[in-house]
Amino acid sequence: MLKCPRGLALISLVYVLTSCGLSSQQKAATKEAMVALGKVQAATQVGVNFAQYSSLVIEAKAKANQMAVIPNGALKDSINSAVESYADAGQVWNERIQHGGDQANIWSKFGVGETLIPKYSLPVETGSFTPSLGESVRCDLAMQLIWAEAEKRYQQAVKQAPH
Repeated sequence: MLKCPRGLALISLVYVLTSCGLSSQQKAATKEAMVALGKVQAATQVGVNFAQYSSLVIEAKAKANQMAVIPNGALKDSINSAVESYADAGQVWNERIQHGGDQANIWSKFGVGETLIPKYSLPVETGSFTPSLGESVRCDLAMQLIWAEAEKRYQQAVKQAPH
């Protein structure tokens, strides 16, 4: 499981919000988006069920959407990118639930795997090729790798904010 020094992230967030020259409305929108994103990150660390996870991702997406008041830039891009990765992991989780649980795969020529395998350069299983479906990746592995990417993007959002 990925672990984040929460205190460091929160201290960084407070510094960013107080020093980057944003209006109070922009600071509030940024803070809300970062807090919502932090909840999704924490959920991947402690474990939640799919319904709870989906709800947290929806909340983070809604808060990211409210960042329209923020000028385009690294912080906004990183937040949106992290939310997108968490949502992508949720799609894989849904595939896992719908198609076999622990043994479920995503496929390079079918469904979400068609997009997500190349997007995240997910390692396909050797010898797993099926002509109609392509190559496969276990859903559990895909989720872990996508969550790791989402974590990087979240940390990037904290670091790339204007100082």
